[in-house]
Amino acid sequence: TQKTIAPEKTLKEKGFYQSKAWRRTRLLVLQRDHYLCKHCLKRGRITRATEVHHIEELEEHPERALDLTNLVSLCWDCHEQPLPPVRIIKMK
Repeated sequence: TQKTIAPEKTLKEKGFYQSKAWRRTRLLVLQRDHYLCKHCLKRGRITRATEVHHIEELEEHPERALDLTNLVSLCWDCHEQPLPPVRIIKMK
């Protein structure tokens, strides 16, 4: 009989988004961005940010999971629409 090796769990599957470190970092990003959606601001709209988005995806770059320079505040609509990363990078 062969043993089946289970694939390693992703950070998301390990509960990353419920971790104290993520909750603290998420709050810092929202405060830094004044709770405003950076994508909407770039288009001249003022919209309250409710989400914090990883510019370089969490699963592809887990080492940047809590990197403030890899995180941006977005409203729900902008967070849920498929955006190429270049459209939201460097929105300071």
